[in-house]
Amino acid sequence: KSDIKRPWELSRFHQGVGLGLAWRLYKLQKYADEYRVQVGEWIRDNPAGYGVNWACPMDVAIRAVNWLASYSLLHDALDAPFLASFNKKLTQSLWEHARFVFSHLEWNGPYSKRRANHFLSDLTGLFTLGLFFRDTVPGRRWIEFSQAHLECEIRRQVLEDGVHFECSVGYHRLCFEMFIWCYSLGRKSKLSFSDEYTRRLMKMSSFVESYIRPDGEIPLFGDNDDGRLLTSGLLEINDHRYLQLGDAGKGRVDRYLLLGSVDIEIGAGEKASAFKEGGFYFLRDQDVYLAVRAGRMAHLGAHAHCDQLSFELCLRDEPVFVDRGAFVYTADPAERDAYRSSRAHNVLSINGAEQNRLGPGLFQMQSDTMTSVIKNTGNELVARHTGFKALGRKDIVHERTFRLRPAVNSLDLEDRLEGLRPSDYIEWFFHLAPGLGCDQNEQGVIISKGDRLICKMSMPEHLLVETIRFDHSPSCGRKEAAATLILRLDLFSDQNDLVCIFEIGW
Repeated sequence: KSDIKRPWELSRFHQGVGLGLAWRLYKLQKYADEYRVQVGEWIRDNPAGYGVNWACPMDVAIRAVNWLASYSLLHDALDAPFLASFNKKLTQSLWEHARFVFSHLEWNGPYSKRRANHFLSDLTGLFTLGLFFRDTVPGRRWIEFSQAHLECEIRRQVLEDGVHFECSVGYHRLCFEMFIWCYSLGRKSKLSFSDEYTRRLMKMSSFVESYIRPDGEIPLFGDNDDGRLLTSGLLEINDHRYLQLGDAGKGRVDRYLLLGSVDIEIGAGEKASAFKEGGFYFLRDQDVYLAVRAGRMAHLGAHAHCDQLSFELCLRDEPVFVDRGAFVYTADPAERDAYRSSRAHNVLSINGAEQNRLGPGLFQMQSDTMTSVIKNTGNELVARHTGFKALGRKDIVHERTFRLRPAVNSLDLEDRLEGLRPSDYIEWFFHLAPGLGCDQNEQGVIISKGDRLICKMSMPEHLLVETIRFDHSPSCGRKEAAATLILRLDLFSDQNDLVCIFEIGW
């Protein structure tokens, strides 16, 4: 199936940074020549304002940033007199990029609630281009406009606890890159941002420090299309450690693409166990990492999933239960809905209903759950939601308790349901990380990796247990074979309330 994101991604020109880095390492003219050929042919084949690669101002802005970042790495190989014609065409195209972005801002006006990562991308491109053309009147206007709105958007889009309001780990990374690039570029150009801007950057860094798993990967909460502002292409796609502003992030080339040495002025964020505004909680012990999603829905539901009270669990450095990812957007609407559904997360469902109603459209979701956290003590987290409105019932409550007991190497998962009716059925979904398998015996489910035991999960005897294949999507457009446990309970009595306890031991 065709996917509009393929030409868009290629035309963001991340490959240009790779060519620039290769030139810096090996000083081979072929890398500069390839950059010149690709950019020149792109300009020739994509006249300003026409075609698919001018359809989304966000992509126009990111392309401009990558062209300039690449050129800065290659500049000493591109300043020969015979390249004057190419440099003139590139400069003219960058001017067209700036004018296009400024006249096609993705915001529906300064008071629109729809201002989000697309508008932030526009501002990032405009700020970068404004600095490039700062000797012109329009260039100075672009700087003034974009910097003022960057200050506004970091207060709007970044919650007080540092979580980006899309409530997606992938989009947090993208927006953090943009905010921090503008900060770095501004300081190098003697344009300072406010203390509040810097403080929110530190808060964003704190969230990164907290969500990175022991294996260096990330929990896949929320949408993810692998969007980046700048990338070397040298790191694994889900390696966010370059965004750690302390010593842990040093030596990673993607960090220096964004910051250079400016990170000294910001300082490192600290790990935290609770991000109440964003709705993310982390329970840890020496051998355990537990990430829980419990809180507000993503901004306008655009990049939201049915993941309230879902979790990811790592034991030592081994991921055990994981979020299935996002896989795809517009190329396949059925797969899009499948990966944002309740069935794709470590949650339960009643009568096959979604916790939040999907749609209308691929980037909307109804806010039905209204999740609240009742208790959080560090080793115990209790949260509840009131979803499943698709059933036409308002009295259903799902309360989930996570109780970490490190002294006995155990995690208790307790689910309480209110408002049930006879003939209801409940399904629990537990998604195993790729490479893990499971077997059932009288004591419960044994989870293993090859011949190595990972953990055991015990559960009430009357649950029906099924193992299915549900492919894991670690990044956009990719799938890996993985197994999912589905546990089912059919109610046959007049049972309004239910308590089920699952014990995971290792």
